Amino acid sequence: MRTLIQQDITYQTVGGIDLKCDVYYPPEFTGQSKLPGVLLVHGDVPPGVLSSELLNNAKDWGGYVSTGQLVAATGLIAIPFNHRSAEGRISKMWEVAGDIRAMADYVHAHADALMIDKNAIGVWAWSDGVPYLQPLLESVPAYLRCIVAYYGVMDLQPFIDTLPPALIGPQRETVIHTLEAFSLINFLREKPLTIPPILIAKAGLDDPRTNDSIDRFVAEAHARGAVVELLDYPDGHHGFDSVDEQEKSCEIIKGTLDFLKVHLVNKDP
Repeated sequence: MRTLIQQDITYQTVGGIDLKCDVYYPPEFTGQSKLPGVLLVHGDVPPGVLSSELLNNAKDWGGYVSTGQLVAATGLIAIPFNHRSAEGRISKMWEVAGDIRAMADYVHAHADALMIDKNAIGVWAWSDGVPYLQPLLESVPAYLRCIVAYYGVMDLQPFIDTLPPALIGPQRETVIHTLEAFSLINFLREKPLTIPPILIAKAGLDDPRTNDSIDRFVAEAHARGAVVELLDYPDGHHGFDSVDEQEKSCEIIKGTLDFLKVHLVNKDP
């Protein structure tokens, strides 16, 4: 059976660019009842790696298409979408984060038309997309039931001394503030009990600084009573769900889908 899809829905227009999303429904979906929704948040890339035109169509990349189909096949509604790139500029991280919040609020506001349960929305983010969840943790919307974070940096603050001087320039204090604001570990310290359940997937062969930030985030969460689950892949690479076609990858993806169903389908009334 083929996945049912609504394609190229504009959720926001910025700078003359239409930012679009797709909506993947289960093959057997009849529209008679609303289902939970899962936003799929893609990462970013360094300047020059991909053209802006290609990045603006990230929702059409094979990995997000297949993940959308997989989520839909489990009985949930998947929403991959395009967001802007920070283009290697720390100041533009705020714009990207604004796209993430705008997408989440759009889905909530248009839930009835999209046949989504507006009180059961989850987020699945990858890599550089994880810090961009900042606005969803700074002011957690009631509809956000859970978060999945795959191999993302949970604390950007240690990276300040590794940035090129040209990138920091005379705005060092502003850069420090931005990296603090996008370090999700700080929300654990400030308001741990407001954070929805989080599942983190860690790739053991990833950048050690990324994995150190994950380990510290998980330890902080457990110390402060936040609900955080870790799925560790010791031999996994960054992007293991695409590049490591191993049994462990399948196991973690299955665990992720189970996590989403537990917190979105079997939610509290």
